[in-house]
Amino acid sequence: MYKETGWDKMDTGAKQFYVDHVSGGYTKRGDYYINNKGQEVLAYTRRNFWDRNTSSLSFSKAAFGSKIKLGFLMTHELGHSTINLDSSLNSFLQVKTKNGYEPELLYPGAQGELGKLTIEHGAIWGIERDFLKLNGLTKLPGVFDSSLEYIFDNYILKSSQFKHVYDKIKHLPVKIK
Repeated sequence: MYKETGWDKMDTGAKQFYVDHVSGGYTKRGDYYINNKGQEVLAYTRRNFWDRNTSSLSFSKAAFGSKIKLGFLMTHELGHSTINLDSSLNSFLQVKTKNGYEPELLYPGAQGELGKLTIEHGAIWGIERDFLKLNGLTKLPGVFDSSLEYIFDNYILKSSQFKHVYDKIKHLPVKIK
């Protein structure tokens, strides 16, 4: 395991970066993490409620397949971290249900992928696209697919909820040298 601290000075809320470290209900299989649904994931962000809503970001060994892949995943996880840091934004992204709180969906009741998309992940999808464009790409095989471009252009970009969250994180994508 590798741990790096001191990133909180970037105003992203990211306090610690871990490599090959498992916590918070995740397990490890090979070079990937496994979430509580049994799905392989390359990285995840854990919100530290006890430490001013900072975050700890964990990256699997598989996340280091290339500089672009790692940069893409760091952009995604820093999106979560920056959102976690903003309490009012975090409240905006939750909806009260009879069982507690759940992520607010961008288009509740819609069919297919659009019906499962949270506002938070819609905004993060926006910065992922920005990252790829900055680096001369439109997709990242096995990680980001442009097949939902129509949904993004015709639904997500037109949502004021998306814009509210996206505007808070749009500064994160960088060009990889």
